[in-house]
Amino acid sequence: MLVELPPVQGLADSRAFESPIPRNRPFVGELGSVTGMTTRVRPARRMAIGLLAAVVLSVGLPAAPAGAQQRVYTYEVRGAGAISTDLAGFAAHADATMRDPRGWGLGGAIWFQRVQSGGDFTLWLAEASVVATFSPVCSSQWSCQVGRNVIINETRWRYGTPTWNLGLEAYRHYVVNHELGHWMGFGHWSCPGPGRPAPVMMQQSKGSQGCAFNVWPLESERQSAAQRHGVTARTPLWYLPSGWSAQESAALDAAARELGMHPSWLQKGSVYLWVYLSAVSGIPGPRPVRPRPSIVGPTVHWTLWTAADYPALEVLSSYWALTPLETQKAATAVVVALVLAS
Repeated sequence: MLVELPPVQGLADSRAFESPIPRNRPFVGELGSVTGMTTRVRPARRMAIGLLAAVVLSVGLPAAPAGAQQRVYTYEVRGAGAISTDLAGFAAHADATMRDPRGWGLGGAIWFQRVQSGGDFTLWLAEASVVATFSPVCSSQWSCQVGRNVIINETRWRYGTPTWNLGLEAYRHYVVNHELGHWMGFGHWSCPGPGRPAPVMMQQSKGSQGCAFNVWPLESERQSAAQRHGVTARTPLWYLPSGWSAQESAALDAAARELGMHPSWLQKGSVYLWVYLSAVSGIPGPRPVRPRPSIVGPTVHWTLWTAADYPALEVLSSYWALTPLETQKAATAVVVALVLAS
């Protein structure tokens, strides 16, 4: 959950200049050499970026826009029959699937919350022979959905299917998405054309019908779900570019370590970097700066988070269970990393 603070009023707001960084630690704008890197930063840029880093830390992230739509569905996780799969591991994997911005959560417009009992639906991991007992329409060979029961066949969970070619981890995401899609009101879709991505609601466990196997709902499926459930789908913004340079990766690593970011979520900073580069809108102030050609990515704009970016940041923060402090540190690491990589 993000800190809910008033939206930034602009650089003239005096609060933006009150840096909370302890005085016994180097101010982020003064970094010139960290983690074995030798980096020369022009004084003017150092001042500008240091100022923006202080703004990010002191003002924080804006609150959700008034009237933002979000629908919450609750679910339980149960096992049925003699299953050998760790149920906690299954639940964690399924939870990651449902919280993924590319999935039926529609970038945060729909939220799936696990509860101990009384959920809107029950997610089952069931022994193959038990699946058929849920309903005559279910089979011991496949997963199934009946009423409020979303049933994952353990044999399919453990081994996938012979025709699936994207690996077991991807299949597990797919089968949860597919059966959850049934619970959300969708029937089976057909292949839209040879070589095109298959809808997640196509029976890909049985083959691709000439389509390319696909794990996540297509945009057409996302929009249909949004209309059916009365929300506005939010475009996922967390995809990474194809190849950040070694220089940039090292700079991000150095910046994150200097800010005390834990190694277990250092890699998450690169996601925030991508969102920062591609999603935020400009504010009056420092002019845009274009990275060196060796750095893969769009034009860099020295900007702050805005209310328009809150949905994407909310999804990212929740997806990796970041604390408010971690979220603010990640935003600050973005600023520092851009300086070190330039």
